[in-house]
Amino acid sequence: MDTFQESLQLKLSGLGFSSSVSGISATLAFHCGTLEVIGVPYEAHTQSFPEDYWLGYKLQRLHSGINVVFIWQDRWEQQQELLLARLAARLGKIPSLHARHCSIHDVTSEEWLHFTKQHHPGVSLSLPIRYGLYQHGVLLAAAGFARPRAWKKPERNYLSLELVRYVSSNRVHINGGLSKLLDYAEKKWMPDDIMTYIDLDWSDGKGFEQIGFKKISTTGPISFFVNSATHERLHSNRMAENSDSPWMKVMNCGSLKMIRTCHPS
Repeated sequence: MDTFQESLQLKLSGLGFSSSVSGISATLAFHCGTLEVIGVPYEAHTQSFPEDYWLGYKLQRLHSGINVVFIWQDRWEQQQELLLARLAARLGKIPSLHARHCSIHDVTSEEWLHFTKQHHPGVSLSLPIRYGLYQHGVLLAAAGFARPRAWKKPERNYLSLELVRYVSSNRVHINGGLSKLLDYAEKKWMPDDIMTYIDLDWSDGKGFEQIGFKKISTTGPISFFVNSATHERLHSNRMAENSDSPWMKVMNCGSLKMIRTCHPS
């Protein structure tokens, strides 16, 4: 077992996960209830997997009632504590607070970027519309939206709002946080729908279904290049593939497009 897998096993066992050899070459599986974590080391990317292999595995396990979270080695090397905190939140191992005890305010661009960097493993994105849940002046959850898109339909004009990112503190779970922020955005913008993309590396979309979203389509895997020496990750359109360098091609699971229909008054 390499250092990555040893580190992953040590840390996840502390959250109550048990480990087992997975059915995927060069990987290790960890289980806690209906949650499965697959640790994907660099060597797994040298295997001859089809580009949609990880997505196929995810969908197969979902059919069996198991939600799979993929932890890629480059993410683990750079964001270990953040990923562990996110898993702890998923397992209900952090304090919770109901959204009704929070107030909603606009979030400044600087605060948004700082908060997402602290509490979300993805690249921090500058977004034009940002609302947050605060308690005693402390930001605990935030939702960022793209500018609304409007187009004409034969019967009337149509307005769609895209939720680009929802970020919740890794130190406290906000019950009903996303729903409260979405309701606020609906009242403010009066859209016909709110659309979002769910990261299939982490989610199965069920939480979004519980607050009114419906699955529309699955977006195929996206390719990245990862530097095994520096753990840097770049989108495939930013560089050319070079098999003689430490950069290797990585395919994620893709995403799930979901839409929540709104009813403007």
